[in-house]
Amino acid sequence: MKRLLLTCLLLPWLTACSVLPWSSEDADEGVTPEKPLTILVINDVYRLDNLPYVRHLRASLEQSEGEVLMLHAGDFLFPSLLSQRYDGEQMVDVLNYLDGDGAAFDEHMFITFGNHEFEKGKLKHAQLLQSRIAESQFAWLGTNVEFKSIEPGDRWCKPIIYCPVS
Repeated sequence: MKRLLLTCLLLPWLTACSVLPWSSEDADEGVTPEKPLTILVINDVYRLDNLPYVRHLRASLEQSEGEVLMLHAGDFLFPSLLSQRYDGEQMVDVLNYLDGDGAAFDEHMFITFGNHEFEKGKLKHAQLLQSRIAESQFAWLGTNVEFKSIEPGDRWCKPIIYCPVS
């Protein structure tokens, strides 16, 4: 749980930085980075035809650069024509293979909820989203979502805003 919380807190900072600071002064002191980290970020994926290119890019980066942190900023489950037929299952199936092994949990891939993940936001659809999450071989981050118990037919989730004030 602490690791997930740490990831949630560091994720916005990591995605905002293209290069982590490392100065020549650090080299003089004998401090070197342990190993490089490449961050690959995608979002708003509605079609399957480009995901093989993403897989190839990730594999190439892993081979040439080392570890790759794969981030998906959401909006992929329900906006597409295929999702109307398969309820987003096809998207999860393909995303599970972005590490090369669809059956193994990908410890380097994190996805956040986007607004399209809640297009089917009625209480009767709650199990559908839960099924997609359970089928996923990657971690979901949902720090801005509050799920609630309500009457059938009502919205079953609402966005919340958390702004720490120092």
